[in-house]
Amino acid sequence: MEYMETPKEIRKQTRASQREHREHWQYRWFGMLPLALRMWMEGLRWRKKK
Repeated sequence: MEYMETPKEIRKQTRASQREHREHWQYRWFGMLPLALRMWMEGLRWRKKK
């Protein structure tokens, strides 16, 4: 009942603030794997330049 009793504007604000604090979809689905792969690929590129 609390949800229905709150004004529409306040509900919109709470939804918007929840979206801002949500993690990127890659991290929610795969955890730290995308970050690890990105760091690994940058390391490979750096070694090739030398």
